Amino acid sequence: MPQDTNLNISPYFDDFNPESNYFRFLFKPGIPIQARELTSLQSTLQNQIERFANSIYKDGDVVIPGQINHLDRYQAVTIQDVYLGVPVISYLPYLVGKTIRGQSSGIRAKIDAVLDYTNSERGLNTLYINFLSSDYANSKYDGFINGEVLIIENGLEEENILDDSTIILRPGEGFAITDQSNCNATGSAVSISEGVYYLRGHFVYVNDDTIILDQYENNGSYKVGFQLLENVITSDEDPDLLDNAQGYQNYAAPGADRLQISAFLTKVPLDADNPLDFVELLQIRQGILVSLRNNPRYSEIAKEFARRTYEESGDYYIKPPIITLNESLNDFMGNEGVFSEGQITYNNNTPADDLGIYQISALKALVQGYSVETISPTFIDFEKPRETNTLESQGVNYVTGPTFTVNRVNGNPLLGISTSYYVSLRDSRVETSLGLSGKEIGVARVYDFALESGSYE
Repeated sequence: MPQDTNLNISPYFDDFNPESNYFRFLFKPGIPIQARELTSLQSTLQNQIERFANSIYKDGDVVIPGQINHLDRYQAVTIQDVYLGVPVISYLPYLVGKTIRGQSSGIRAKIDAVLDYTNSERGLNTLYINFLSSDYANSKYDGFINGEVLIIENGLEEENILDDSTIILRPGEGFAITDQSNCNATGSAVSISEGVYYLRGHFVYVNDDTIILDQYENNGSYKVGFQLLENVITSDEDPDLLDNAQGYQNYAAPGADRLQISAFLTKVPLDADNPLDFVELLQIRQGILVSLRNNPRYSEIAKEFARRTYEESGDYYIKPPIITLNESLNDFMGNEGVFSEGQITYNNNTPADDLGIYQISALKALVQGYSVETISPTFIDFEKPRETNTLESQGVNYVTGPTFTVNRVNGNPLLGISTSYYVSLRDSRVETSLGLSGKEIGVARVYDFALESGSYE
């Protein structure tokens, strides 16, 4: 998918047309170079790169790996707005990456992200953290204590861009107090490490990024992916685009503008349509990761690999699934139904007594040469059979255990489920009508004994 920005406007006049099959710009002496020629020259080269790359990659493929992680237990601690008369929000953004410790609990953690009270659903300044350790070998705490002082271990010295002041927090100094009640919470997030992704026919570099899905819960349902943004950047917006030929007459003169393509993580409700310029990377249903694009899917080259694999090996499982039947509606009386009243099933049905669910465990298989993998259970609704028919005085075949055919019989076994009679299984044939040979290798009960063919005397 090529770029969205139309450059065939003033002052760029990029009139590149792939159908014209123009592949070179043949400049001639004495004829001035046009601005549109320089711009269209780049489009021609980009089109060649895109055509080749489309045969290898699909839109959204990772090229130089950037790892994607679903943080289903994103630990958070809420803190009070003011510490020793100073608003915490004034230095809150600078706390990211710092190691902190609870003065009373002794718990140590590293701050991964922050959320100020203006953006918080609870109106609270929030620290998102990774727990590291505890100062006490047998700490009884599984989180920070309500109302305890938080200490910064490695200090902080930053220029406050709001008022040009300097923010200084010395190592071992307190910087905040946890909320007086319910200061610990668990949210959810998705993070991505830096890498190069194939987006809109370009190889786009993406920085480390984290998006919070639910601030204080972890059971949401979302599609998470890249939101693409295109901007034309001028030297008025970025002074680095001014001519850098220091010592020459054209130094600091305005030059060519730049087309910038950037990508950042965003979330979309699972049941909503994908917005424009959105490239999906993963899906989360009720807090459970159900699909993930963490490896290149490849394009035309994958079709050839799949064809060869299928011709050689056909379809097969690498990790076979386990299929179980479940009730749809949980009656809270032991039927172990999947959904409660008022919820919606994964197939958008209302759970009911007449509805069952196939639960298919995670699996991995090769289907027509393509790798198919699920990383969480799949649920499929089905209607229970509710029609019945009554047949009276009917014979019913009863089969218990395996059946063996014998061609020499001596005596009759005692039949029945309640009898203690059994036959001896031996590793050699019977020698005479009365004698036994070989060793006993087992015993078996006999539930049925009938003539299969031939005459019987």
